[in-house]
Amino acid sequence: MKKISSFILRNLSVTIFIVVYFGLVVMHLLSDQFILENQLSLILTMLPFIIYGIALDYLIRKNRALNTWIRIIAQLLPLGIFIMQIVSTVYLYLGKESYDIFKYLIWLFLVAPVFITSYTKDGMRSRIINTAIGTGAFIVVYVFLTTQTKELSSGYGAMIYFITYFMMLYTAGGIKKIPYLGTVLGVLNALLLLIHRYVPITSDARTYGWEYDISFLIEMFIVITFIICIVIRLVEEFRKKPLVNE
Repeated sequence: MKKISSFILRNLSVTIFIVVYFGLVVMHLLSDQFILENQLSLILTMLPFIIYGIALDYLIRKNRALNTWIRIIAQLLPLGIFIMQIVSTVYLYLGKESYDIFKYLIWLFLVAPVFITSYTKDGMRSRIINTAIGTGAFIVVYVFLTTQTKELSSGYGAMIYFITYFMMLYTAGGIKKIPYLGTVLGVLNALLLLIHRYVPITSDARTYGWEYDISFLIEMFIVITFIICIVIRLVEEFRKKPLVNE
């Protein structure tokens, strides 16, 4: 029993995602029986989350600086993504409009766990400075764009974006030999947004105007940047010499 409990704790994130997946499978089977297309769509939707859970559990296990409760909290945080979706669905069922902040909070539940896994006292000051520069570049461009369009949030949505970028860029700056990666990613994101303002990147923006899908573009940048940050963290851990008791 203790071995099972220990295994679940070590793989809590991926276990949660697998349980959510099977829960959704049961719901679909009860509501529309077995439709292959729906099941394929469901597994394709959940597969990235399951892979993310595997990576998160691995990174948490590798960081010995985190105490047990911090580890568990980090592993449970992604569950908030589905809680937000459930709450939104309940509001919709009751005929009420869900809070707009829900769609922004999802980013924090996704990014914060990996940010926690990157905690280390070594080089923290340097990482914060590099992260602040990269985040600052993004904030400057974002604020500039809010003066050009009403399609971007200038309230709590913007603040959540800024916090999300800070956590991602801090995570990216973990490789000691390349501590400025966070700065590079932040500046690159800022430049791409600025370029999009004058030379639209997407086909829809070229047709309907640069602001047409600007919110979607920013969230796409967040996803891409986040994936890069996870890869950087994994590479960082793979490069370390394994401990004797691992």
